[in-house]
Amino acid sequence: DAMLCAVLAAAGSLLGSAIFYEITRKGGEKFLLKYTSGASGQKFREWFARYGLITVFIPALLPIPILPFKVFAACAGVMCVPRYRFLIVLALARIPRYLALAYLGQQLGQNSTVWLKDHLWHLLALALAIGVALYGLVRWVDARRPVTIR
Repeated sequence: DAMLCAVLAAAGSLLGSAIFYEITRKGGEKFLLKYTSGASGQKFREWFARYGLITVFIPALLPIPILPFKVFAACAGVMCVPRYRFLIVLALARIPRYLALAYLGQQLGQNSTVWLKDHLWHLLALALAIGVALYGLVRWVDARRPVTIR
C-alpha cells in the first residue's frame, strides 16, 4: 500500500534526521565555527536562531534537489535548536511530502518522476511562496510579542 510506504518513509526520515541532528549537535561546532567566527558569521547565527527552521522546513517539504536540506539540518543541530522543535518542523514537512509522493506514484506510476521534472518551476515558486509566507508569519508573531527590558 502506497500510504503505508509513505508513513514508513516519513518515520525513517525522522529517525535518520534525529540521528544526524545528534551527531551534529555533539561534534559540529568546530566545523561551523570555522565559517561563522566573524561578524557576518555572528549575524548568520542570530538569523538562524530566529528563522532557521524555515530553511529546514522548505527543503524537507519539497523534493527540489537544489534546496540544501542537510546544511540547514546540520546548523540546527550545531546551534542547539531545541530537539522537539526540529523534529516537529521536520514531521510537518516530511509527512505531507511523502504522502504526496506516494499519491503521485500511485496515480502516475513511473511517470511521477517526469511529472516532478516537468513541474520544477512550479515547485520552486511554491517553495518561494511558502518561504515568504512563513517569514511573514514569524515577523508578525515577533511584532506582537511584548518587549522585555534586560
